[in-house]
Amino acid sequence: MSEARQRADLESVARGDVAALQRLLVTYHESMRRVVTKAADPALRALIDPDDVLQNTYVAAFRGFARVQFDGPAHFYGWLKQVALNQLRDGQRMLRRQKRDVARVRPQPAGPATTYAHRLCTLAGHTQTPSRIARRGEMVAALLTCMAQLDDDQRDVIRLRFLESLPVGEIAQRLGRSEGAVYGLCARGLRKLRDLMGPVTDFLSAI
Repeated sequence: MSEARQRADLESVARGDVAALQRLLVTYHESMRRVVTKAADPALRALIDPDDVLQNTYVAAFRGFARVQFDGPAHFYGWLKQVALNQLRDGQRMLRRQKRDVARVRPQPAGPATTYAHRLCTLAGHTQTPSRIARRGEMVAALLTCMAQLDDDQRDVIRLRFLESLPVGEIAQRLGRSEGAVYGLCARGLRKLRDLMGPVTDFLSAI
């Protein structure tokens, strides 16, 4: 995205345009991923998925952007970086509280980005998305920013059901919901997710 387009989107963000905010988040996704990866505590790095951190970052960004007046792209980047580092810090603090013996945890090899991207594309109902988008990782960013706009319960259910592959009964127990409620949250969340994915997919295709 050109700097002129970024400035135009920031002007729209100042007017409360969440679509413009989403475009900026997608644009900076790979940069933020590198920031999180570099800043992660080496002793905890095997337990930290940068995309999980960025998912929380985008939730915080959608909730907090209206309270910030951005002077330009550099200001926005700095703000987003600080939000990401705050989320990383909170996640690492939680891991330390759990008193895990990180020395005994065997890192799980990460799958290819294309595999993850295609899985998320299928979840969102966009199986015909050009492969070049998935290869660049932009579809992962698109889905994470869309999921960040779901209700908390909808996002939790979709993540547990489709990305962590937990059975409905276990999800219901974990969230303190009935299985029927879990099915309902899942159905509503997927409908909203697919609605949100349409505009951002058009944006990616135009890059």
